[in-house]
Amino acid sequence: MIYPGDVMKAKDKTVLNAIESHHWDYPDRLIPIEVDSLHRDGIVAIKNNQLKNVFANKVPQFIAKNTDDLQEKWKVIEDFYGESPYSLWIREPLIKGEEDFLLSHFGVVEERYEGLVFDVVREYTVRPLNHTVITVKDDEHINDLVKVSSSIWGYEESEWPVIFKQRKDFISRWGTDGGFTLAYNKEGRPVGYANYRFSTDGNVLYLNGGGVLPEERNKGIYSSLVSHRLTMAYESQCRLVTCQARIGHSAPILKRLGFQLFSTYQYWVVDKKA
Repeated sequence: MIYPGDVMKAKDKTVLNAIESHHWDYPDRLIPIEVDSLHRDGIVAIKNNQLKNVFANKVPQFIAKNTDDLQEKWKVIEDFYGESPYSLWIREPLIKGEEDFLLSHFGVVEERYEGLVFDVVREYTVRPLNHTVITVKDDEHINDLVKVSSSIWGYEESEWPVIFKQRKDFISRWGTDGGFTLAYNKEGRPVGYANYRFSTDGNVLYLNGGGVLPEERNKGIYSSLVSHRLTMAYESQCRLVTCQARIGHSAPILKRLGFQLFSTYQYWVVDKKA
């Protein structure tokens, strides 16, 4: 195992896998029957046969060695998705001509992300939290989770009962393998949330996103949510904590907390009907 402190010496496949595998590293019991996946050299593709959107249909790994390999693998992807739109995570650096190829095949680059790694064994220290952060378990906290996430993402109040049921079912099914955390301000109001998942081998904690209320940002809430999950990783004896963070958004905060840059990605969307 090569630790993040050694990443400047070698692009270790184990660490790259720890960053990228949050897209597909799920226990079999939690993979819906409508989801198909494709795994082969340089390609990992996930397809939801009931949903036609780029969040459900994604190619989290697409690595071409040369132009011929690119064309061959592209045909595999197109055959897999048919007319459904999908997204791709392309690890940089791209091969020569790859960006032009993607643009000519209805691809649009939407964002760039950084693959970040936190070495729990070497870097973890106890950090005082500026906010109360809890792991969501009971109905009261699930209600708070629904309210704060709905405020952040604009869900209608009429949708709250459905979202509550989805979150409760999720927490029940996941058990100790993953879940949500909530941050509260001094007045006891929920102001932010985050989710997480442990790898199936227990060595990695994946940070899977979250959000903070717009009026509560720049107060250290996001940092508290991250620090809480780092403690979870330490107590669970994980070796690494990883994520793919949007450049210019969460990535700078994570770096200040001790995460190291290991890889970068272009996030592309392909929709021939757009």
